[in-house]
Amino acid sequence: MSNAREPATRKSSVLGLPLFISVLAICILAVTLVARLAVAKREGASAVDIALLLAIVIGVPVVIVAITLMFYIVRAGRRTVALRSADPESFIAQIVTNPSTVRPLDQYANEVNGHSTRVGSTSYLTLVVDEVSIRIFGGSKKPRELASFPTSTLVRAEIGTETSGVRVVPCIALNL
Repeated sequence: MSNAREPATRKSSVLGLPLFISVLAICILAVTLVARLAVAKREGASAVDIALLLAIVIGVPVVIVAITLMFYIVRAGRRTVALRSADPESFIAQIVTNPSTVRPLDQYANEVNGHSTRVGSTSYLTLVVDEVSIRIFGGSKKPRELASFPTSTLVRAEIGTETSGVRVVPCIALNL
């Protein structure tokens, strides 16, 4: 019988749905705004009506995205506090994963551990490094381990930057 676990299913990011809803809301409200402008031009409506509608078009998506990001910040903070209290000597850092980082991580996990990780392709997670292992955690007050590798497999670690879209963000480069 094999020790290998079946590949874990990936959960999609919670951020995807609010962003989709935001884009949809912007499209609907933009069409409404254009229609309202046409009607306002015909009827001679005030600029206040148009400004109010424009504020809604911009405000609703911004509020949805802000609430979602606050959710991630609070979860990461609670997870960090729980991990720090459980292991105060370890190096702990927040990380963001994407498909280009998860694929090599899964390949490496299969080579070293005989199974893939449970790391989602778009997740805000916590990296914990100690003398024995490199671990990746998700969750909140009760962190759950998603991936673990022996520290002996670490060749090099350095702090650097990575391009994410149009932004340059800090990163930790681990050569395993």
